Amino acid sequence: AFEGGEQRVLCEGVADRLAEAGASVDRDARPQLDFTEAWHAGCWLIASATHISDGDHTVHHVDWLVPYRARPRRRHRWAGFFANFDVLLFPVTLTPAFVHHQQGTWTTREIVVDGVTGPYLALEAWPAFIGSAYLPSTSTPVGRHAAGLPGGVQVVAPFLPDYRAQRDAPPR
Repeated sequence: AFEGGEQRVLCEGVADRLAEAGASVDRDARPQLDFTEAWHAGCWLIASATHISDGDHTVHHVDWLVPYRARPRRRHRWAGFFANFDVLLFPVTLTPAFVHHQQGTWTTREIVVDGVTGPYLALEAWPAFIGSAYLPSTSTPVGRHAAGLPGGVQVVAPFLPDYRAQRDAPPR
């Protein structure tokens, strides 16, 4: 599993700045969700809706409904989390900006994160985890990584009050 260390450092820096500005920051809070299940469900739903499968993927509506119906259960779990928190800061993806790979297909490409080679599809992990429950999020730049590449965070809000993800965006 990827750790996304550079992205974590960036998020920690934002949390530090927010705490210094007087915000209440809980670095140990986690939603009570199975990350891997939500990630895979989100990726599957996104791929089914957009056919990022290189054209060989056909999904029948009935097959799509089963994972789709799990979304309200995930939203309910998220609602429990957001009962105690206004927003959640989350990485946008596992890595800072990089030169995009064009060889192969979306499913055969690989990416290196923290010195570990893994599937390019892992780049969808954080957005799919959030998107699997239709949570609103705003991506905002918050600084640069050690190599000078831009980095950002997602400000994730509860289902429906989308404005929270924008209003509560962290300071740069």
